[in-house]
Amino acid sequence: MTRPHCLISGCRAPELAAFGIISKFRELFEMSDADLMRKFPADLLDDDRRAILEDFHVAKAYLELGLEIKFGCWQKLPWKLAAMAYWDVTVKAAGARYCIELWESSMAAGYTEDMHHPLSIRFLSAGGRLIQSVTALATAGIVDPLLEMEIARLKFIPVVERAPRVMIVKVIISCAFPCCA
Repeated sequence: MTRPHCLISGCRAPELAAFGIISKFRELFEMSDADLMRKFPADLLDDDRRAILEDFHVAKAYLELGLEIKFGCWQKLPWKLAAMAYWDVTVKAAGARYCIELWESSMAAGYTEDMHHPLSIRFLSAGGRLIQSVTALATAGIVDPLLEMEIARLKFIPVVERAPRVMIVKVIISCAFPCCA
């Protein structure tokens, strides 16, 4: 029996925005050389030990940079707004506080509203109709119906890359059926 296809299986924006996937990898990034070397035999030659440590440091740096490039956007506006769509009210409130901080710091740095994404303006602009609701969420954990309706849309932000999968399917089809390429 095949598993049914879920139409929103790739929509994990609230989780990515709420927790920042990079923080989940901190344990690996903070692993000390001594922690790593305890996993290997004590009679390991010094040259081998140095080679392993060097490779480990290069791999860690590469992984950290790749994750930052790939997932760093979820800690910036407008993507961070999706944290308010998380199911737990305390996480929603923390996301709202962080979004307000991001907005205010950008304004203090000289940004204007027209430099922001329309979604950020919709939720955080001083003249907007949602800023009072976002502030109530951030300060008291209160989610009014208007805000709930608006943040519900953020739950459906797709985060799965589908383009490579489509390209692979096209390659498979063109190899199997050259007349269709």
